[in-house]
Amino acid sequence: MKTHNSFDEQFEFTGQVKTWSLIAIVIGVVAIAFGILTGNVERTFANLLLMGYYITCVCLCGVFFCAVQYVAQAGWSASILRVPQAFIKALPIAATSLVVIALVGLFWTHHGVNEEGKDVVMPYLYKIWGAKGVSTPGSENYDAIIAGKSSFLNIPFFVIRLVGFLACYTIFGLLFVKYSINEDELGGMFNYNKSFKMACIFLVIFGFTTPIFAFDVIMSLEAHWFSTLFGWYNFAAMWVSGLAVITLVIVYLRNKGYLPWVTINHLHSLGQLIFGFSVFWTYLWFAQFFNLLC
Repeated sequence: MKTHNSFDEQFEFTGQVKTWSLIAIVIGVVAIAFGILTGNVERTFANLLLMGYYITCVCLCGVFFCAVQYVAQAGWSASILRVPQAFIKALPIAATSLVVIALVGLFWTHHGVNEEGKDVVMPYLYKIWGAKGVSTPGSENYDAIIAGKSSFLNIPFFVIRLVGFLACYTIFGLLFVKYSINEDELGGMFNYNKSFKMACIFLVIFGFTTPIFAFDVIMSLEAHWFSTLFGWYNFAAMWVSGLAVITLVIVYLRNKGYLPWVTINHLHSLGQLIFGFSVFWTYLWFAQFFNLLC
């Protein structure tokens, strides 16, 4: 089975793009070091967590995009799947970075003032539930609200969930890439059918776990506050952001002479998806806003 994709045509990461990327990396490292050395460690970790979460979600969108196309048995997206698959290949690095940021911020402690005005030892990230003694009756750090959530918000279970979810997403994504390459090389429907089955399984797992992933990484930073809508709000943000980045990459590659088979109709379809889910994202944001007022 022939496809529009060519193994001989690959984007060369050279020239100004590579130069400016390296400059941006250096600036980022310097900014992190400056934040830590100047005593703004908590703010630095907050920014690192936000960026790590964003990049991981964009890469994760590549897995979700491929899964949706396989389950829908879509034909229009067949010629652009290599772009989200490139995101998938970056997911192990992004996921590892997010895990490292979360764990270092959770285990690196300092003296600080908690919400009750007490001077306690707390981590730089997840300080409300990650501080010692918050779920131990009689401790000076005891928090009755957090104690009631301690079966879920505890460090071992948090690490297991974070690593487990990201490892699961990464494995499914790499399988999609593997089956897609095999399909191009060997032809036939065998690998496509495997992709379809794996996509069905992935979407079920992803649907149940992505809200928990958002609860863990972001919402648990303020563990006294909770919202059952927060997970889907984050999912909508991930999906719209990922679609936007996929579209921008495709536009950039077309301008550089790659993907000649991609037409304005492909971009129009991506634009429709971005617009439609932007409305969905806005709806969830508005609902979340009213939830905060109540």
